[in-house]
Amino acid sequence: MPPQCYALASAVLFAAGMPSEKWLLQHTQPVMLAGLLYMSSGIGMTGALMLQKAFATPKTTSAAHSFEVTKLDLAWLGGAVVVGGILAPLLLLAALNTAKASSVALLLNFEIVVTALIARFVFKESLGKRVVLGLGTIFVGGLCLTWSKDFSASWSLLLAVAACACWAADSNLTSQVKHIGPMQIARAKGLIAGTFNISLAFILGNHLPDIVTICGAALAGIFSHGISLTCFVTAMRQIGAARAVAYVATEPFIAALLSVLFLHESLSANMLLGGSLMGLGVWLDMTAKHQPKHMDGTIIASGLSEIEAND
Repeated sequence: MPPQCYALASAVLFAAGMPSEKWLLQHTQPVMLAGLLYMSSGIGMTGALMLQKAFATPKTTSAAHSFEVTKLDLAWLGGAVVVGGILAPLLLLAALNTAKASSVALLLNFEIVVTALIARFVFKESLGKRVVLGLGTIFVGGLCLTWSKDFSASWSLLLAVAACACWAADSNLTSQVKHIGPMQIARAKGLIAGTFNISLAFILGNHLPDIVTICGAALAGIFSHGISLTCFVTAMRQIGAARAVAYVATEPFIAALLSVLFLHESLSANMLLGGSLMGLGVWLDMTAKHQPKHMDGTIIASGLSEIEAND
């Protein structure tokens, strides 16, 4: 399957989780919900890996074990778990707890800006003029969304921007993990972040919600975080972090539309203007042509690497 399809699948799955998580916040606390979402993701990916192993051929299993995980892989993954599995969801759910899901969803486009900047200046991925113009347009659109006379509303939306920065760092850190499969990465993030956030929730005095809320969080966690992350990592390894996030940037618009349809949220002038500018920026980035590179300067291959093919 083309890498763009993996990226778009990741976007649709994550977008579907936005209105559902807004609804779930009415029945449990943000920290507890973050823990349930990621723990469900980790358990779901563990089950998927067990099924994959059960039906794997001896040849596939032997090839998969030929790749040794390095200490550098674990270091990159550990950093990704902290910023993307722990900090980012807590910031996002805190924003969703007080702001409209549609506005928060559109603000997630800031992730493409921060991801591209980190990819360019830290990990040396190439960015063309069209991409830079698109990033600038997305940034201006984000400013339109965050501007408000209500300070509390602006503060909530700034939490969403902080979540974007964390996920941007997560994307770039994860892109450097070379010898751990996408599904294994999703499992590790889910189990570690889920355990941490649930433990933190109990320390803060939170309680487990009712069984309906737990089941809802489980479904959202498996699809919107576990499978979505697996698809995203697969796409990112083929076309680079900056390029993959450009396709995933369709997610905020899908999430905003779902929030308006299912949560009956109203559309404001700020949302229409900001969303239009962000949409233009995403289009500029998605239609730009460039070849992403690894840290050593080699061009990222367009096909699946052996490790992804054997996962």
